[in-house]
Amino acid sequence: MDWFATQICRWGARYGRRGLPWQDDPSPYSVWISEVMLQQTQVRTVIPYFKRFMTQFPTVEVLARADEEDVLALWSGLGYYRRAKHLYAAAQYVATECDGQFPSTLDGLVKMPGIGPSTAGAILAQGFKQRGVILDGNVKRVLARFHAIDGSLSESMTIKTLWDLAEQHTPANQVGEYVQGIMDLGATCCTQRNANCNVCPVKQKCKAHRKGQVESYPVQATRKVQKRRELQLALLVDSAGRVLLERQPAKGRWASLWLPPELHPGEEVRDLLTRLEIEETQLTQLPKAEAFTHTLSHIQFRVSVNVFDVAGTPMEDSPNPSLRWIDPASLENLGVAKLTQRVLERATQNESASEYN
Repeated sequence: MDWFATQICRWGARYGRRGLPWQDDPSPYSVWISEVMLQQTQVRTVIPYFKRFMTQFPTVEVLARADEEDVLALWSGLGYYRRAKHLYAAAQYVATECDGQFPSTLDGLVKMPGIGPSTAGAILAQGFKQRGVILDGNVKRVLARFHAIDGSLSESMTIKTLWDLAEQHTPANQVGEYVQGIMDLGATCCTQRNANCNVCPVKQKCKAHRKGQVESYPVQATRKVQKRRELQLALLVDSAGRVLLERQPAKGRWASLWLPPELHPGEEVRDLLTRLEIEETQLTQLPKAEAFTHTLSHIQFRVSVNVFDVAGTPMEDSPNPSLRWIDPASLENLGVAKLTQRVLERATQNESASEYN
């Protein structure tokens, strides 16, 4: 074990994070679920989702037999929903292609949908107690600073260099302790801003620290210009207080999630009803909910919500399986986008529409 790995393991044993739910008797399955949830999501946000997910889907076999709708429902609010679809697809892959046995090799793991080399390395190291090399965001930052790597993280050569360094530093023994330690160091000490170098176990040989340029590393890619788009939604409310939601296509921005129907540019709500093959009774337009901004990746939406009261008896369920009249109180049973939750919250806050929500 080299000097760097030794210091990381010693620091982790003393100062590493403790008590996280996926650290209790980690299995390849639980490590996998936690690693996927933690991608681009903070620990404190993930903890309750992880607990609920593991309660409902305690094994890969149970997850494989589940309905995709139930998986997406538990994921609602966590964002980056493609991760949930990959989890579901990967569980079915294990069930059908691996006879229900979780792959225990790097080559086997990366064949699973949504699993890259770093996630596979974490599963090997923490779930199987085998040597596995990881390079998540925290590890990239620690290694880029320790070695003062000048290339941008958007450059393939930089990533290759970091993978080579990760391979060099990863020990054959105590690999689980090392992997957890370096992730914890990046998350709690060698943070993106305001790094606490005073307590860093590797500052003695850290090139960025010696240069006094810790926050200059890793070199960040030039940010893409954020696109802006107008989005008009129709919130139809029937006499029972239910709202109409439309399931999005299996591929796309809100893949398989439920949203209020979108009003296309220049489209009237009656045109929308015709397009959705919903029989019109009597519509009363209510005051619009306050417009708001909703950001997805590199797209910023300016969302306008048109609220309509559909008079008469509660609307009959549409024969179209992509349309449902839903009680807002039962959204936890449906895989809805965070945008849908925000739309309903805004409409509820609208004094004129509150009696319908």
